[in-house]
Amino acid sequence: MISKQFSKYSKLAQKIKLGNPSCTLFFNQCSRYSFINTYNVSQASKMAIQNKNLLCHNNKYHFSQNQETKSIEQQIEDLNNKFDQQYDERKYEESLETLRQLVEIKQEQGLDIGYEVQQIGHVLIKNKRVQDGLDVLYDLKSQLESLKIDDALLLSKISENISKGEMINSNLEKALSILNEAIPKIEKAVSYENPTLYDMLARNYSQRGNIYSLDKEKKQDFIAEYSKAKDIYEKFEELIPEQKKSFAIILQKIANACIGKNELDLAETHIAKSRQLWMELEKNEPIDPSHFTTLITFGVVELYKGRVHQGMKVINQSKIELAKKIKQDTSYSNSYMATITIVAGILKSNPAAKQLLEQVKLEYDEGLKILEGSDEDGPTKILLEEYKQMRSQLFN
Repeated sequence: MISKQFSKYSKLAQKIKLGNPSCTLFFNQCSRYSFINTYNVSQASKMAIQNKNLLCHNNKYHFSQNQETKSIEQQIEDLNNKFDQQYDERKYEESLETLRQLVEIKQEQGLDIGYEVQQIGHVLIKNKRVQDGLDVLYDLKSQLESLKIDDALLLSKISENISKGEMINSNLEKALSILNEAIPKIEKAVSYENPTLYDMLARNYSQRGNIYSLDKEKKQDFIAEYSKAKDIYEKFEELIPEQKKSFAIILQKIANACIGKNELDLAETHIAKSRQLWMELEKNEPIDPSHFTTLITFGVVELYKGRVHQGMKVINQSKIELAKKIKQDTSYSNSYMATITIVAGILKSNPAAKQLLEQVKLEYDEGLKILEGSDEDGPTKILLEEYKQMRSQLFN
């Protein structure tokens, strides 16, 4: 049994390729315990006996006060900070190596490594190795279930990332299924004493809303999911930057839906709050692609409210900035195409703007090429097809 499990996870570890042969993902089911980073079966068994709950549910570190252990604590803190910086800079290969080091140190101390495993899966997906990341996350989820470890926070992170990975693979049904399974468990576990879990519940609601918005049969339900997430964030007295970003994106999506229902006052309220959050964030951070989406929605609200000059000014400025940015980073391509589509729609309704419309057509085609060359994930494929269909409506 041990050799069978060892063989299975050795092969999985080779897919992960974290840097060297000793870094093998290995779950020792016989000992009812998850183990990472070794080929040494006897050592794995020995450590399993010493600590059957390596994937403990509270994710807290307990250190004695001797100097040696303090040094370990500092190493872990330094590696966590290093990972955060590498991740923020999109240095995903380097961040995987840092996670490997974290796992190695923490396993030696008998500490929880479940969150690091989850991060490995997440980073692999971000690094376009989607199936490898999904393999890690599904196996971690399976181990938690077999060990009967009830960790709602870890489950919430696993479910969000599996769902995103399945969306990239265009498996919307699987992406939705994993959330439908996890969300009731997260809802049952939330408490005001654990704001992080509330945040993850909001993220899972938002992710389910993202899936509904791409599914023609469930498209009417997405606003309800975004509203659930919005209600959670509104209860927070203070939001950390990552929560502000999530909240700003949700507010923009709700505002966009309100425009579609001609609820312009409600759209204006939501988009104003979204803009405020982005401005707070960008005091210390570069402008995010999603901020442009908020600006475009704001411009559309201005147009519909009769403030045409202000609306066109915002939309055109966004178009100019996005045209610069997509040449360096294709993650801006969706926002760029949304902007071009809006501008084309406005110009098409004005017979005197035929020459301008021809120029926008060239920009639209250039945007399509960039979008085709960006990450071929599920949502992008769906949007690409929609933009191709819109092209004939806008320019013929």
